[in-house]
Amino acid sequence: MSCLTRCRTSSWPSSTPTSRCTRPFRTAESRHRGQTLTRSEFARAIADEFGEAYGRTIVRDVVVTALGERTADEALSAGAPPREVWLALCAAMDVPRERWYGAGRPEPKRA
Repeated sequence: MSCLTRCRTSSWPSSTPTSRCTRPFRTAESRHRGQTLTRSEFARAIADEFGEAYGRTIVRDVVVTALGERTADEALSAGAPPREVWLALCAAMDVPRERWYGAGRPEPKRA
């Protein structure tokens, strides 16, 4: 099924199905917030929330239903957006909602 969509690699509408585009695409939540999350920001958010060692253990070992019964590592390797993985981990690990958004962002540089 082909419909008029916004191609992930271009800001112009395209009749090319988005599955043929190569650039990662922001989720509905991240578009709403105007944010995406890079892999390095994901790693920083994990370390900030859970600590270095425990965070690595969570990403490697915790199976999350919202990620299709996969671990965060497996989901990221399969191409899931880091933001979706972060939000699924937050929900699974009972992280308070006020710490879900903006996590992993570097502190602003002071002049």
